[in-house]
Amino acid sequence: MVQDNPELSGVTLGDLFEAGGGRKRGKGKTSGGGSKGGGKRNVRTEAGREAFDAEVLEALKALGGDTIAATDLRASLGADSTQLRTSLNRLIEKGLVTFTGKARGTRYSLAS
Repeated sequence: MVQDNPELSGVTLGDLFEAGGGRKRGKGKTSGGGSKGGGKRNVRTEAGREAFDAEVLEALKALGGDTIAATDLRASLGADSTQLRTSLNRLIEKGLVTFTGKARGTRYSLAS
């Protein structure tokens, strides 16, 4: 109990986590609005999905637009893999992106 150990009265949970190597607040993926390096983006709305799809198209263009690996896109965008894959599928369905290969060998290109 704290009454029996007055030196513990100033210790916070944050102090305990930092000293014990636990997860610190603010470290890890953000659920922010889509900044580069932001991890997960808010794609729960149509506007959020459209904004992320536009980011993916811009990243494809910046990387040359032809036979780009998903890992290169993820690194360029700082994107979550699941959201990136879903975005690429939407763009493929719209005819804006094409792909070749399977699994790790899949490469994405801007449609002609």
